[in-house]
Amino acid sequence: MVTLEDMKKYLRVDGRDDDDLITSLIESAEQYIINTTGKTNNGSALYLLCEKIFVAHWYENRGIVGEETELPQAGQALLTHIKLSDAYPEAAS
Repeated sequence: MVTLEDMKKYLRVDGRDDDDLITSLIESAEQYIINTTGKTNNGSALYLLCEKIFVAHWYENRGIVGEETELPQAGQALLTHIKLSDAYPEAAS
């Protein structure tokens, strides 16, 4: 799972005001990837990048109400890669 410190660097966020929000988004991204692909992280940089892409998208679009925002294409491509690759372990049922 992406660390809070790494995610804040990726988002270019200073301070601690959004730490709880970012932490919950990291956990949500991990669950989203597992639920979507059926695979867990094996320490792969691609898996971590996928988490970062979704956290960044949700963080940047958290204030939009009633407006649909598509998930980033790069994140979708990584989800497909993770799902189809044998490099990632199956998630426990």
